[in-house]
Amino acid sequence: MAAAKTEQRVMIKFMAKEALCAKEIHDRLVAVHRRGAVSRSTVQRWLLRFQNTEEVKDLPRSGRPSQSAQTIQAVSNFIQQDKRHTLRQTAAAVGISSGLVHKILHKDLQLKKRAATWLTRRNDA
Repeated sequence: MAAAKTEQRVMIKFMAKEALCAKEIHDRLVAVHRRGAVSRSTVQRWLLRFQNTEEVKDLPRSGRPSQSAQTIQAVSNFIQQDKRHTLRQTAAAVGISSGLVHKILHKDLQLKKRAATWLTRRNDA
């Protein structure tokens, strides 16, 4: 999805250099991308942006940071001390939410809980 938007921004930038108006650019995008085309207001917004910059990528955004390698390592170290720790105990010790602990244990560290002990998941495929 992001690649398609970047592609459309490049097309908007190119057509802007050809001195086409927003309506003409939007009509061409709809002809090529059909339902995936950006709206006319988005074309207008990008035309204004291209007057000030040549960059077609999104600007960096401030927002909720993803878990860091330090957080993942802290969870891993805590679980290695005693594999019987619960999600809540781990969350309290590391200082993050139990939901994030769950995500780190299951997705990042590939662990599962069996008989009150965290075990490495095997790929049984």
